Amino acid sequence: MFEQIRHLLTEAWRQLSDKLAAIKELLSQARISPDFLQQERARFSLNNRIIQLVSDAMERDELGPTNTQYDVFNALSRVATHTDSLSLRQRRTVMRLAGELGQSHVHRCSQCGTWLVHTTD
Repeated sequence: MFEQIRHLLTEAWRQLSDKLAAIKELLSQARISPDFLQQERARFSLNNRIIQLVSDAMERDELGPTNTQYDVFNALSRVATHTDSLSLRQRRTVMRLAGELGQSHVHRCSQCGTWLVHTTD
């Protein structure tokens, strides 16, 4: 058991700098409006309730908005980990979207208005 704990802690420590770099990158990118979630709703099976929960979480963040892409990432993570009324499948879906967002650059096309997602890895 201690060997497994040591292994998990070592792995988490090894990944820490990459995760912090990803958060730093999110903090350098312009904020995404909640209509991004509307666009991604079919791909991630997001219903109106989940979208509203994420929008509410963005507005009620106790540290206030950063006006960066981090705000949406943080709201998605909060909803996935703190909303007891979501099913396990819904929580995984929201967390998967947060994970994908954390590895992506998102911006709106200036010509058509569509949100474009570019993976950064």
